[in-house]
Amino acid sequence: MFRERQNVDIQHLEKQGFRVVLTGVFIGIFLAFPSAGHAASNDDFEKYFPTDQYPSYSSTQEGKDSNEERPDNFVGGIKNLSAEIQKSVKEVAQKRNLTCFGDPCLFQFFPLVYTRPESGFFGGVRLNLTNISRRDPYFYAANIQIIRSDSKQWLTAANFDIPIADFKVFKPRVKLRGSYARSTEFRYNGEGSASYSFAKRPERDKRYSLNERSAGTTVLIPLWIYSKSQFGLYTSYDYSVVKIDPYFSNGSILFSQKPTAYEGGTYRSLGMGIYNDTRDSEFFTRSGEMLELGIGLGALDENQDVVYRANLSDRRYYSKGRWTLAHRLTLDGLFGEVPFWEKTSVGGIDPIRDINGSGLLKGAPDGRFHENIKLMEAVEVRLHQNEFKAFGQRGNLALVPIAAEIGLLGRLGVWSISTGLDILWNKSFLTRFYTSFSEGNWELNLKFTQDF
Repeated sequence: MFRERQNVDIQHLEKQGFRVVLTGVFIGIFLAFPSAGHAASNDDFEKYFPTDQYPSYSSTQEGKDSNEERPDNFVGGIKNLSAEIQKSVKEVAQKRNLTCFGDPCLFQFFPLVYTRPESGFFGGVRLNLTNISRRDPYFYAANIQIIRSDSKQWLTAANFDIPIADFKVFKPRVKLRGSYARSTEFRYNGEGSASYSFAKRPERDKRYSLNERSAGTTVLIPLWIYSKSQFGLYTSYDYSVVKIDPYFSNGSILFSQKPTAYEGGTYRSLGMGIYNDTRDSEFFTRSGEMLELGIGLGALDENQDVVYRANLSDRRYYSKGRWTLAHRLTLDGLFGEVPFWEKTSVGGIDPIRDINGSGLLKGAPDGRFHENIKLMEAVEVRLHQNEFKAFGQRGNLALVPIAAEIGLLGRLGVWSISTGLDILWNKSFLTRFYTSFSEGNWELNLKFTQDF
């Protein structure tokens, strides 16, 4: 079930793909299968992960009255077979089982269907696979997003997370990411105060064609762990190959302004830093904080000029009853000859490729901010509801009556307000629906990650 590198990471895809005109059908399926030696402990997670076996044909006969009349004629036999098939299908649908390499797994997906002006019809899917042979945390989780248009554009991304990679001597957390984009759904508005006037230009003048392949990883090494508190070091590496062309033959703002690497290039970056995590959970967080402080180095293969980065992220959560106030303060600075596509991003453990339309700036228009320095504050008020069941799954719902973001990006000020709701399905798959308003622009969004 149910936004490019890390330069076209999942955040950017969500921004591009989910300003929905034609909303996808909301479908939810999850599957799980037990294997010997993986019996679940009696904990709070047990109810989320069914462990029954597929029913055999003989099991569908159990409970049948041995004295019940069994028709011998052909028509009666067909009716009996039809009833048995219906019963078996119903039992299978209720148990929804799957194994991945012998381990019990939870499989979920969400179909995506929408249209965009001058780009045609897009279709795709968001997939989530969680290995639940270990609970809290899970053994590993993988999510894939694939989107293709009838004009042969592609927006794809994949992430793989191992919460505890057991190397005996130490047990780091490993996150892998990759993406591929071939699309004209990217826009360049210029930089600094000039971007205000460029914003009034027709959309065709802002668009460009991008082809990119990227991959990256982040490794978190805990140095001190106590209960749900964790302090440690992290390091990251990202690599991308980018090719950029004009959207149409007369060029575009990008090719008239010619910022650094406006035709593309190969970019590599290395980051490192410290973190302190006292959150009670990663999603639907009710208490605690997550502090990241990092630095980074990057360079284009073509000129070898070093790009420096410094980033700070401070997330805190305060709750009373069902209410939670969540906030994130973000400071990110880039110094040197920075490729223009990097100027929309912020770094850290989970880099955000494009802040436009992300959780840090939900209502900002596409391609709006290409700035070196970013200072942003994002706040959400969440009202947590009782757990519910739908589509055969258990869901945790939180209403978001109000969310607000304000930022200073270079010499530009920006703000955004939103309202919506979050649903966490089976403690493993997050969907976020919200509508946002910023600088006279309305946006309807669907996202699958929570930036704070």
